[in-house]
Amino acid sequence: AVHGALGMALMACGTVAQALLLMQRFASLRERVAFIEVETDEQLVVVLREELPAAEVREYLLGHFAAGLLRILETISGHDLQAQAQIDWPFAEPEWAQVYRDYCPQSSFGAAQLRISLPRSLLTCASFSPDTESYRLTLHDCEQQLYQQQLGSHSLRVQQRLLSCQRSYTTLEQMAASEHISGRTLI
Repeated sequence: AVHGALGMALMACGTVAQALLLMQRFASLRERVAFIEVETDEQLVVVLREELPAAEVREYLLGHFAAGLLRILETISGHDLQAQAQIDWPFAEPEWAQVYRDYCPQSSFGAAQLRISLPRSLLTCASFSPDTESYRLTLHDCEQQLYQQQLGSHSLRVQQRLLSCQRSYTTLEQMAASEHISGRTLI
């Protein structure tokens, strides 16, 4: 529930592969600092494409992302993945590298991107708690949230409409109606 509709949809998935597809599609509903790409050649590899805003917190955010991803996949699959995962960290080995190895024994440093490698067989692993109806409802909710996110905020849409006006501006009432809100709320 901490991850909202996306977290609930992930828990209701039928397989880990289905969950990874959801994470790829709807990651922006939870955060916008990184996006995942999934490679499935010889192993299952989750690669992080970074959009990180501040170098000072990069290591922290990458650690948070890797730990969160593993925790979600463990919760979905019911398997302990820390011992099975190989994490390639995209920064030089820090003085506290042992902390990373205590969490994930197969940690290496100096990679081009954050890469989390797992057994390919995890893709077909059934979810610990599949629920077709919950999945359908939460997927719909995720789609609606993504649609709203892509539209932008009320303020942004109003600004864009006003900037695109040629000779006459819409009235407050017309603008509020187009946003499906009251004039008072729009103000």
